Amino acid sequence: MRAGAVLGYRDPFRAAQWLAPLFGCESVSGPAERQYPNAIAMTAGPDVIILSATSEGAMPLNSPRDLGGATAGVYVVVEELDSHYERTLEAGAPIVVELHAQRDGRREYAVRDSEGHLWCFGTHDWLASEGP
Repeated sequence: MRAGAVLGYRDPFRAAQWLAPLFGCESVSGPAERQYPNAIAMTAGPDVIILSATSEGAMPLNSPRDLGGATAGVYVVVEELDSHYERTLEAGAPIVVELHAQRDGRREYAVRDSEGHLWCFGTHDWLASEGP
């Protein structure tokens, strides 16, 4: 079994253009394929994050801009965290938690994207049995 996140955006394609170079994600599907005209899938290592157009109905998705804040976040494990953080600073992304070390040795920082979703980047692999 694998899992991924689905995030609601007013304009998922514009968000993908902003996210991909900044955070090192790659888009794997989108409007060129017309398979999913309202969403784009992006990879973060072996994992997938789907940026979907906001919607109502049976499975409503909202942008944090519409809700007044994020209700969840995405955690991405990054091997070269220092250079990732520097690239994020240079791009002017809004940092909400500066790069710091936790007591257990893991390091992380957090930003908000163009629509207010919370993205956390860190060195802790939550699935590793060895800890931080």
